[in-house]
Amino acid sequence: MTGSRKWALRESNVFFGRDNRAFRVLADNIDETFWLTGTDGNEVFYVSPAYQRLWQQAADSLLEQPRSWSATIHRKDRAQVERSFEAYLAAPGEHAFDRQFRLNRPDGTTRHIHLRIVPVAGEAPGHLAFARDITELKQAHAALQESNEKLLRLTRHQETVNEAQRTRIARELHDELGQALTVMNLDLYWLLKHCPPDEQIRGRLDEMRELVECTARTVQDITLRLRPASLGVFGLEGALSWSIDRFRQQNEGLDCRVSIDLDGLQIDHDCSIALYRILQEALTNISRHARAGSIAIDIFHDRDTVHLRVADDGVGISGPELRRRDAWGLIGMRERVAALRGEFDIGRRPEGGTRLAVRLPLSRAEAPGGARSCEPLEPRDPGLPGNGELE
Repeated sequence: MTGSRKWALRESNVFFGRDNRAFRVLADNIDETFWLTGTDGNEVFYVSPAYQRLWQQAADSLLEQPRSWSATIHRKDRAQVERSFEAYLAAPGEHAFDRQFRLNRPDGTTRHIHLRIVPVAGEAPGHLAFARDITELKQAHAALQESNEKLLRLTRHQETVNEAQRTRIARELHDELGQALTVMNLDLYWLLKHCPPDEQIRGRLDEMRELVECTARTVQDITLRLRPASLGVFGLEGALSWSIDRFRQQNEGLDCRVSIDLDGLQIDHDCSIALYRILQEALTNISRHARAGSIAIDIFHDRDTVHLRVADDGVGISGPELRRRDAWGLIGMRERVAALRGEFDIGRRPEGGTRLAVRLPLSRAEAPGGARSCEPLEPRDPGLPGNGELE
């Protein structure tokens, strides 16, 4: 045995030996497994008792066969783990060994292991390996993912149900209340023609006609908000333009810069409804809260993603407003985007005002070239989407 190895054994015995009672108590009672090896990984100087509990193999087996820790790794994981270990040994100073893998144990169970190996400096350098059982953590993560998947499916189903209900209510408003108001307006017109020449009576009838006509316009506006019929008539691009035009009419004097570039892209119903409703909500909140002088709307697509961005120069949305639990408009937009596995971002612009950015993935059939990818949100123009104080 060389002098350096003798020194290493002596050093390990001093540090790991029975005389160091505090360390022995620690090694015997922690769940994490660890062992100390030489520089080439072919000699093991110490193995903690937890190795036997985790690997279900005697600690002496690792002392006798230093590479045996990898022998029971799941066959689909083993080759990659061993390659990573060899790469680490070749240049241990450049990076630590950090891998997760499945371990097949003698009792037939499979455990998920997180193994980290770091270099140990000194007169006789080596490596210290730390292994942790992360099976419960993996299971909890999988359960959380499954729960999130169910929640996303439920949210998407609920949005479908809500849209169906909105359509039904809009139809009933139009067919029942709208027709009733039309009949009332005709009857009032008839009364005006046939009533006696009494100015007080005619004045009251004129007021009633104005009220009926105002109510009819309100019903029409509610119907249009409930049921974006323009989607079916004009398609998404036309429906968005129509909605923006109505916003312009209702907000005279507001500078509204618009860029819609979808190239006639056919987008599925759920994505179209989400874009329409999110823009509708954003414009509504700009009207109510932003006190803006100008807004910029940018709608476009690239490869497999459709983007909606809105920016205003108003009062801007604050952190507390973003975190409000009763900000139902903001919550609704987030849920619509999440249900379609998109990305949603809203915040205050550095130059003032609010910016809103939405990214929704297209299906393979919709995406130009059939490609799909997922990239982080990135700014397209300096003044991104927004609204003021969201409800």
